[in-house]
Amino acid sequence: MPCTLITYSGFSNKGSFEDGTTAALKCNLGYKPTGASFSTCRKGSFRPIIGKCANGSEGSNLPNVCIPLSPPKNARIVYIQSGSSLDFEDGTTGLLYCEEGYAVTGIATLQCQNGQWEPASGFGMCDSI
Repeated sequence: MPCTLITYSGFSNKGSFEDGTTAALKCNLGYKPTGASFSTCRKGSFRPIIGKCANGSEGSNLPNVCIPLSPPKNARIVYIQSGSSLDFEDGTTGLLYCEEGYAVTGIATLQCQNGQWEPASGFGMCDSI
């Protein structure tokens, strides 16, 4: 199902976006993103809700949000959301599961902290066993 609405620069786009389309938040000089910097069209809506641009005194009470992760080859990611208001907010855990016949080599768990997935090295790989 395509997404049909995303608001930006004070007006809304009236076109539609295919499932999987990602929108990026870019702020003017002197402003920084608060909340999600990326939002992906999934089943007719953009998730997570894209953040806003704010100067240093605005938006400090909004939770940090991480962008969805891309799974390595032969793997899938299961998320344990930390809150009920935003997807991928701080505290969310990503778990790497390998397909049958494959096993994780390296890191299998990441956590969203201050809007970034930690550890920064990312997930390991799913290698054939």
